[in-house]
Amino acid sequence: MITLDDFEIFQDPTLAGRLAKIKQTLDPKFEVIGSQFVDAFKLKTQRPFYLHIAKHLRRHKNPPPDTWLAISEGTRGYKMMPHFEIGLWPDKLFVWLALLSEVQQKAYYGQQLQKLQQSPNLFDSKLTLSKDHTQAEFLPLTPKNFTSVQQRFAKTKKGEFLIGHLIPKADPMFQDKRQQEEFLKSELNRLLNIYESIIIR
Repeated sequence: MITLDDFEIFQDPTLAGRLAKIKQTLDPKFEVIGSQFVDAFKLKTQRPFYLHIAKHLRRHKNPPPDTWLAISEGTRGYKMMPHFEIGLWPDKLFVWLALLSEVQQKAYYGQQLQKLQQSPNLFDSKLTLSKDHTQAEFLPLTPKNFTSVQQRFAKTKKGEFLIGHLIPKADPMFQDKRQQEEFLKSELNRLLNIYESIIIR
């Protein structure tokens, strides 16, 4: 499970030090957590899913401000398609269904997201939105915010659409393995249902 100690990795100010701690401490946890959800998604959807763990290969000077695992239907990558992310900022856990700026067929997915807005109970789900995966910020899931983020995604080259959660490290789940496991299972199942609704052709 992700613990409070894991957030301390981001206190290391050096590139080499932080990368080493991510590799030694977080990546093995991501491997366990991610593999469980890959198997669960395969079982539920009868489609292939693959685990990708951030390697930060383009980092040559500044240490990474966050780190994550991703789950997608792509064997060689994930940014070009809708995918799931679980990761850490220095003070938050994030759990997203993400459509980044690199997504292929943005027009199609923009339309699918527009249809998603009509889903029953969507705005009662306590999910949140983000328009930029590089920022530890979120917007409340309201019809107005949904429309704003969806249109920016559909109409601009750099537009992104993320739906899910940002959980502050003060949350009790980081001291309760069972609570954390139940939360991740519940919310990723919810996001998987959304995922399936927007990839249907």
